[in-house]
Amino acid sequence: MYQFLKILSKFFSILPRSFSLQVGKQLGQIFYFLSSKKKAQALKNVRLVFPEKSFSEVLNIVKESFKNFGMSLIETLRVPEDAEFLRKNLIIEDKDLFKSLKSGSSILCGIHSGSWEVANSCLGGQFNYVIIAKKQKLTSWDRFLNELRKSFGLEVVYEDDLRSLIDFLKKGYVLGLVFDHGSGDSQFYSSFFGKVLPTPTGALKLACKFKRKIFPGVIKREGLSFRLEISKPLRVEKKEKFPQKAEILNNYFENFLKKHPFEYLWWYKRFKRAKNLNILVLSDGKPGHTKQSLSLAKLIAEKRRGSFIEVVKLELSKLQRFWLNVVFLFSCPKCFGCFRCLRVILGKD
Repeated sequence: MYQFLKILSKFFSILPRSFSLQVGKQLGQIFYFLSSKKKAQALKNVRLVFPEKSFSEVLNIVKESFKNFGMSLIETLRVPEDAEFLRKNLIIEDKDLFKSLKSGSSILCGIHSGSWEVANSCLGGQFNYVIIAKKQKLTSWDRFLNELRKSFGLEVVYEDDLRSLIDFLKKGYVLGLVFDHGSGDSQFYSSFFGKVLPTPTGALKLACKFKRKIFPGVIKREGLSFRLEISKPLRVEKKEKFPQKAEILNNYFENFLKKHPFEYLWWYKRFKRAKNLNILVLSDGKPGHTKQSLSLAKLIAEKRRGSFIEVVKLELSKLQRFWLNVVFLFSCPKCFGCFRCLRVILGKD
């Protein structure tokens, strides 16, 4: 598999860059149609953060997100050939902030937006830079990525290799990490798109312990070029300030995603453990059914403190009951949450 990836890399490097990116878009579309689980998760997340958008708008965001992923994949394969092109076409938004970032004692904190592998590769040759990476399940892909990163002077440590990370920090390396992963076991919660979520604390803890400034940053596409945006640095001097600093980071990334939702990988289960959920119980007027539904809703609300339960009583005809049973029978696991069938059966009222 590793040799196959090397061959693919050489193959796409031969092709014109614009044509390769079109191939990447098509690969993203194919992945969109084949990966029903990731598509369903992405639709769920986008509907959650953009409740004001129609289902067609939500669907378009998810489709474009998959295309972006396909392009990023091809760009990663092409990095060895495109190294000089990428460095020349990396637009730095604020050069003074970038100069401050390069001076050391810094943490570049981003999310999985744009083409993050390309961004890291471009930065790797400009200053001493180490990133925290998650080990890939496919060992050949993991090996390929790490060889690619190191060929650009980029150092890599895995998220469980704390000793190596500390060594790099003591040597004055700039640290790069993502703020949208690694929150599964976190007991620390903060608000993101109005949802109270477990929040990764790695960047905050490292900044506090090693007296480093956190620079929030994102990369986005502009034609064949990339624009790196870096925000003003945060100082984290006390653990008591973690909630305040996390809110600032979340607000920064939230504002970026509101403007550029296509750039993000929406299929990550970022909102899986959200506490404040809105739970809607549809009552058919039968006390037994309503009681069972409310019991389940209350059980969920107990574990997700801050959740709101709303009960709506429906007057259903026999025909409506029949079609609802049919819909519920076939709605899972292929239903992507558009609720079109429910709207048709229940009517606009």
